[in-house]
Amino acid sequence: MKKSLIAIAALAAAGAAAAAQSSVTLYGVVDTSYGMNRVKTGNVTTRKVGLNEGKYGNLSGSRWGLKGQEDLGNGLSAVFNVEAGFNSADGAFKTGFNRRSVVGLKGSFGEVLVGTDYTPMDKGPMSFYATDIHTGATHPLNSKYEFYTARSKGLHYNGNFSGVSVNGLVGYTEGKVTSPAGSTVGKGSVVGLGLGYASGPFAVSAAAQHFRQTTSAPGVEATGHVTEYGIAGSYDFTAAKLYAHYAANKPKGGKAWQQAGVGVSVPFNAFTLGAQYVYSKAGDYKGHNFGLEGRYAMSKRTDLYAKAARYDAWKLGNWSTRSDMFSVGIRHKF
Repeated sequence: MKKSLIAIAALAAAGAAAAAQSSVTLYGVVDTSYGMNRVKTGNVTTRKVGLNEGKYGNLSGSRWGLKGQEDLGNGLSAVFNVEAGFNSADGAFKTGFNRRSVVGLKGSFGEVLVGTDYTPMDKGPMSFYATDIHTGATHPLNSKYEFYTARSKGLHYNGNFSGVSVNGLVGYTEGKVTSPAGSTVGKGSVVGLGLGYASGPFAVSAAAQHFRQTTSAPGVEATGHVTEYGIAGSYDFTAAKLYAHYAANKPKGGKAWQQAGVGVSVPFNAFTLGAQYVYSKAGDYKGHNFGLEGRYAMSKRTDLYAKAARYDAWKLGNWSTRSDMFSVGIRHKF
């Protein structure tokens, strides 16, 4: 009997140790707003009212994900993270784990991940904001062309050493099709680096990333280059927190697309008020964007909020376009 009890205790201890060495966490955000979005381009106005209307009507995109870690010994761990976005108004999911899909190793050196992850620009300069309209700029001539690349496939590195953060990205792809007429080859590459420093109330970050895409076919040669870079900082005075950023998107042979912004957030116990102004310039097109945001923290995981913003505002001569948005909503993190 005594030996049986010892064996049972040993098995229980082994199971507890295995559970401690490996873990998987389910997490997510459900954020739903009701609002109005009005787009005016020239003499044409489009107006929508409803749930999750307005590109920046929510505090954050709704998502769910899984992340895990296994202890491999000697301070080394295997880690993974997959994350998918969805529309909280109707439950419609995006295709697959569209936000993040990485696996890798983590240790005292930081973490090395392979897959699709956020770029150094997104982790650094474009994460400094009082409201989220700092990304509110699609190109005036192509609304599908975003100001910077937020996610990319490749090999990612993240490290933090006594307040100094380092984010790196490298990637390469190639595809080749051979036919009697000749070969068509497509190549793509990316390289990026971000550095940050945080100490007490002060934080600063800078990043640069370069994307190259080439296509070679019989009688056709096409090459595209774009360099994205920026710097941002914040300072917390306790009574108010100030933000500032500058970023640019420079295609090879083209004019730079530039953006500069300033913002402030002011806490009043559980309530926080945020305001931000952003100036954008793309060639001869110029735009002024702004946003106001009020947020009430009902708990650490649940917020009520109201937002108003003007984004994607551009003007050239007598032509202009802009988007105006107002929303109220609730966000819950789990």
